[in-house]
Parts: sequence; structure tokens; C-alpha cells
Amino acid sequence: MITALTSDNSLSFGSYEQIALDNMQSRAAQAIQKKQTALNETFQAKSNSIDKASDRLIKTSSGIKTAEIAVDNSRESLDTITEKLSAMRAALGELERSDYKSDYWRNQYDENLRSLNVAADLYSPAYNLVGKVRDRATWAPNEISYNSGIGSSQATLRGAYVGSDFRIEMADGTVWVPDLGSQSISEYTSYNTEKPSDSDATGRTTSLTTGITSVTDNGDGTMTFAMILDGGVSTNVTGKLVTGGLGVTGSWNHNSTGATPLSTAEDVAGALAELDKADAVLTGAKALMAGNANTVKGHEANLNQQMKDLTTQKKTAMQDNLTAQLKLQQEFANQVEVMQRNLESMSQQQQSYLTVFASTISGMDNNPLFVDQMA
Repeated sequence: MITALTSDNSLSFGSYEQIALDNMQSRAAQAIQKKQTALNETFQAKSNSIDKASDRLIKTSSGIKTAEIAVDNSRESLDTITEKLSAMRAALGELERSDYKSDYWRNQYDENLRSLNVAADLYSPAYNLVGKVRDRATWAPNEISYNSGIGSSQATLRGAYVGSDFRIEMADGTVWVPDLGSQSISEYTSYNTEKPSDSDATGRTTSLTTGITSVTDNGDGTMTFAMILDGGVSTNVTGKLVTGGLGVTGSWNHNSTGATPLSTAEDVAGALAELDKADAVLTGAKALMAGNANTVKGHEANLNQQMKDLTTQKKTAMQDNLTAQLKLQQEFANQVEVMQRNLESMSQQQQSYLTVFASTISGMDNNPLFVDQMA
């Protein structure tokens, strides 16, 4: 502390109080700064953790979205296929009313079957649970697996093939496989069901609508197909008819006269029996897709809730950090205020002491007891 006698023998403190206050404020500010840094580090750690969890959920959401699209696509295809089966029934009814003479309704039957297969295979395997099978040997339906968002568990959606495919397997290993989009059928010495472009075709092919003139059940599990191949060559093909999916084979397989398909009550009855079985398969597929839709919807709702929870956690962490920072600022302000009051109190007390001391010294100057011994 700095004190001095003034010209009138009074005492003063100089700048001690301000220096002391500045030093105390500086130390308090440093302490508060350390606390603020610790709070910011804690908040940043929480924020980073929440952001990482959010990123994981965003990645998970893409898988759930893919599954949702696949289910929506599949249900759309099922609706179209339902319409096509109904149109095929209607065509058979019109054929009966025309006394089996209407080529238009006969062609409509086959055209709706072709459209049915187009609808089933409309979307790629990754977005299709009812068609576009990867292996035409078994017609195993596609499955879609994704992270459900519940821990790290995987969810798998099962599919149901609802196209209408077939092949004719020969005793010598050759096979006749249709092109469902173009309504043609071709012979292969070997057929790569997973990659058809690598198959070995013999070059023999015919139309499914006009090339198969009759079908005979041999009673031993095989059938004989009378064909007129492209180029006009007639041939008989004997083999096992294997069907997949809905099992609807087309008008060519309903030709009891050996002349015109779907031209008798027997032919129409056979076609209707296939459609009845197809309806049953379709009903099962619709139930399966409804279940898949509910599964995906549940996972999506769970994911959305987790995202909301993370948003709430982030908001709470920010609010907590802000509240703590404001509390520190108030703590610093309170400390400074206390310092100022303490220093003011000390200053007043010390000034009182100095006033008394100065008065005492002044009295000594006028006291005859204190004489200048050197005078």
C-alpha cells in the first residue's frame, strides 16, 4: 500500500485500490475462463456423440427407404396384376359369348398375360419383391435386407413371385425357355438362369401366340408340343412342362382341338382353373406385402422417433451449456461486485485511520512539548 503526506499534512492511498482490484479481477477472470473452457469441451463431446449417432441413423434411413420403395413398387405391381387377371377372365367370358369365334378376345387373353409379366418385372430386383427374380430355375422371390434401426439388427422382407413363367425340359437336357415380354419361346442346349445372355441357344424359336398348334398330355409327366418354328418348319417337342409364379400358361396350352386355342368349353374351363389358382397365389402375395408394409412402417416410425430424441438431446445440451455459461458470467460479476465492496470498505476504514493519524501529526506540530531542539 502506498501512503503519503500531502502539503496540508493529510495522507492518501494513490492507486493501490485500483491495482488490487485489477489483479483480483484478472485472477477471477482466469478461473472463470477455465470453467467456461471445461463447459465448452463437455458440450462439444456431447454434440459430437449426438452427431455421430445422427449420421448412423441417416445411413440406416436410406436402407429403410429402399425397403419402403420396394414394398410400394410391389403393391403397385400387385394391383396391376389383379387388373390383368380380371381382364383375362373377362376375355374368356367374351369368348364364350362369341361362341369361341372371336380372335380379338383370344388375343386379349394373351396380351393381358404378357402385360401381367411386364408388371411383375417392371422394377429392378433391389426394388422388387414380386418379380424380376434372379434365378429362373427356382423362381425364388427376391428378399430385401436392411438395418432396422433397432440396435444393429437386420430386417429381411420376403418376396413372392407373381409373374407367370414356365419352361419345357427335354429328356436330353435341352430346354425351351420363353421370352415373356415378346411372347416367344426358344430352345437352349444349356440355359444360364442367373445370366441368360451366357446361355447356349440352338437357334430354334417360335411364337407363343401362333407357333404352338397343339399340346398333348402323354400321361407320364411329359407333354408333346406341336410347333411351327420361325421359318415355317414343323416339329414336335416332348418334355416336362414346369411352371413358376402364378402358373398361368396362356392360350397355347388350352387347345383341345389341335386347331384354334380357347375354342371349346373345355379349353376355357382349363384356363379358368389356372386363373383360380393364380388368384389364390395373388391373395397370399398381397397379404405378405401388407405385412411387409407394416414392418417397414414400424421401423420408419422408430427411426423418426430416434431422430427426434437426438434433436431433443442436442437442443437440451445447447440449452444446458448456455445456462451454465450465463451462470458463470453472473458468478464473475458477483465476485467483482464483492471485491469492489470489500476494497471500498477497506479504503474507508484505512482512510479513517489516516485521518486520525494525520490529525495526530498536525497536533504534534503545535504542541510545545515538541520543540525544535536544534533552534
